[in-house]
Amino acid sequence: MKQTIMLFTLAIVLFSACGKKEVKVEKVTAEQSFVAQKEIRIEGSSIRLPAGTKVTRLSDGYELTVELPEGYSFLTENKKTTVADNQNRWPLIGYVLASYKCKCSASDGTACQVLYQEEAGGFGCLHKSCSGSCTGSFTTLESAKVTGVLNLSNREVSARKDKSFQPASLSMEGLDDFFSNPDVQQKIAEQYELLYRNIPKPDFARLNLNKTGSKEYVYLKASLYGVPFYMVVPKAIAAGADWMETFNTESASCACDNSKGSCKKKSRGFLGWDVYWCEGDCNACVLTVTEAHYAD
Repeated sequence: MKQTIMLFTLAIVLFSACGKKEVKVEKVTAEQSFVAQKEIRIEGSSIRLPAGTKVTRLSDGYELTVELPEGYSFLTENKKTTVADNQNRWPLIGYVLASYKCKCSASDGTACQVLYQEEAGGFGCLHKSCSGSCTGSFTTLESAKVTGVLNLSNREVSARKDKSFQPASLSMEGLDDFFSNPDVQQKIAEQYELLYRNIPKPDFARLNLNKTGSKEYVYLKASLYGVPFYMVVPKAIAAGADWMETFNTESASCACDNSKGSCKKKSRGFLGWDVYWCEGDCNACVLTVTEAHYAD
């Protein structure tokens, strides 16, 4: 009888020990991964991640890792430097993995956790034990700040209105980074050279399209890496090119399309040419001008 009781007691102890070990293993490996079926919003940022992005919430709840689908790449911060060689080494593309973490402003050791809600289509921060405010940071695994997402199927400048690309998603800082990149500037300049190969190049400083517009020139819509922008071409060229999407410059302005926020037209000059784009804090910041029409 005593032997039976001892064996029964030992069986209970072993069962209990196995149960505790199993729970411990589950806690360590409880990562959660999702493949987004729709666009993902990032709390505190205008950047949107494309459908097909894989999001993994690490087991401790303090970090999300993000992997872009094929055909996309993260744009990263271009840290200002006076050394030309360092500027040229800044990679435009190549990052497909990133990390989202949340930081608590309090210095008492309390912390924030990350949150991903698939139904809501976005991720952000949870206070958890944080006694202050939570701030999210989105960086590559090499700790470079993410400023946008580029579409790699649009590696060359395209100005054909019958060929559209899934748009990129860049923050305002990302737009500045993008048009500062030597590779981007070179590709746009080469397209300009083709457009003006048989006609005189204008003096963009004297045109001053940001203020007065011009009756002799139109904006030509183009894109590169999914980023829309506008080049300036003579009406004489655009009049005979049905494949171009062009706009009058006299009343050109940028506005938020069916969303709240502010939006303005920006420009940058490089390699002897000017490029224009719309920049704002709304979801759809677009150029709003009268479409160009020409007399027969």
